[in-house]
Amino acid sequence: MTVAQSYLRKIDTDNQTQDFKLAVDEKLNQVEKKTNELLSYYEASNQQSHQQWEAHKKLMDGRFKDNDKVIQKYNQSLNLMTKGITSMFFVVAIIALVAFICGPVGELFGVSNWYAWINEEVKTQESAWRYLLLLLYSVPYIIFAFIIWGILKAFDSLK
Repeated sequence: MTVAQSYLRKIDTDNQTQDFKLAVDEKLNQVEKKTNELLSYYEASNQQSHQQWEAHKKLMDGRFKDNDKVIQKYNQSLNLMTKGITSMFFVVAIIALVAFICGPVGELFGVSNWYAWINEEVKTQESAWRYLLLLLYSVPYIIFAFIIWGILKAFDSLK
């Protein structure tokens, strides 16, 4: 009986080993199948995310280009407006200078009397130096030029 029992034990052990191998193989195949499914799902999801990212990137690049065009037009408009306002300032300043020299303010400061004195000196003097007095006519304009220059320097320092 020992031989038969030993033979039966061997068969039982072999069957258990085979059953264990089959069970492990089956589980490993299931794990491998689920891993492959999960991997394919993540690859598809990653590809879809990449496509969406590319579409978003193209959209944002287009908007950046449009935004750059708008900013460029805005800067051009701002430059033209700044030049226009500066030109208007100079026109107003020249009109103010003429009003200062020829108007009642000029009378208050004696500019017209000063011009009359220069004119009288040029007419009555006999030397060549009298023509240098004609340069005094430009003194108010030189003062005005320095005022404008100072304003422009202050304007540049604000930038």
